[in-house]
Amino acid sequence: SPPNLYKGIIWSKQPNLAYLGMQSLVFQFTMFDVQASFVRDVILGQIKLPDLESREQNIAEWIDLEKTLKPGDGESEFYYQINYMRDLLTQCHAPPQFDVNKVIAGVKELVQHKQENVFTYRDHSFVSIVTGSRALSINPSLPWLQNMADSVEEFLNQSLRKRQL
Repeated sequence: SPPNLYKGIIWSKQPNLAYLGMQSLVFQFTMFDVQASFVRDVILGQIKLPDLESREQNIAEWIDLEKTLKPGDGESEFYYQINYMRDLLTQCHAPPQFDVNKVIAGVKELVQHKQENVFTYRDHSFVSIVTGSRALSINPSLPWLQNMADSVEEFLNQSLRKRQL
């Protein structure tokens, strides 16, 4: 947890200043969505920030918790960020509509593929936490590492060819 940032977002001594995505991330865009919802609710007055002393005490608690993590232990960092997101979600009045457990399952699947082979993990597709559908592979006969499609046209053509098969 960054020092001086209440909930890792709000500058403690200047609560009108917010930072999003300042942490080293496991859950990049999911965490951004949760943080944005928290900030939105603060701006709209739906979340009342505690006084300075309480904010700084909360910051110290999260920093102390972070100090208990083993350096380089991805699993403890993983659960630290899950707990952080859940803490924010419990305070949001209209949290993003997704199941945190599905996010966890997707990240675990990604990590498993990455541990199996760092060169091929991008060849796998994943289940959307919104639709529940597994994404189509763009070109299953061409590994990601060899796929040099770098234009929108090439990417879309590969997608269309895949759907026609």
